[in-house]
Amino acid sequence: MIFAYQVSDPSHYGVVEFDDDGKVISIEEKPLKPKSTYAVPGIYFYDAKAPALARELKPSDRGELEITALNNAYLERGELRVEVLSRATTWLDTGTHESLYEAGGLIERCSTEPACVLATSSRLAATRAGLSTSELGGLFQGSRDNCLLVTQMSSNDQEYGTATARSDTI
Repeated sequence: MIFAYQVSDPSHYGVVEFDDDGKVISIEEKPLKPKSTYAVPGIYFYDAKAPALARELKPSDRGELEITALNNAYLERGELRVEVLSRATTWLDTGTHESLYEAGGLIERCSTEPACVLATSSRLAATRAGLSTSELGGLFQGSRDNCLLVTQMSSNDQEYGTATARSDTI
């Protein structure tokens, strides 16, 4: 499963194209003329087939093995699920020094707000998988998490927003 998030300048990202029924029909890496405004924010959940599929990938025209190629392998097999993140979600791309600085400012502000909970991507994934706090105990101890997630909670603990920072620059 991957995610899609609507952005103003999608040409800097992997871009998901949907048909009129919301079905994914293509994913392109950093296209000059994007077919949609939906970027792939770099949050991926793959099954056990991913390593074998990744070994079959060929370098792109840029000479890189692209995660988009792996996503397309799943798409071609009819096994790719794309979840569109709502507008209540804030995604922070930290691919530049300026955007990393801005994300740091948001994290700093949120750390002092009682309604804002900071969490790691793995902890959020485990929580969404239905693991209780006690089941999480020690699960991530000693691990290093590269993605930052900021989840804002309402007074009744209903999630209403999430911000993520791309892990490849942290």
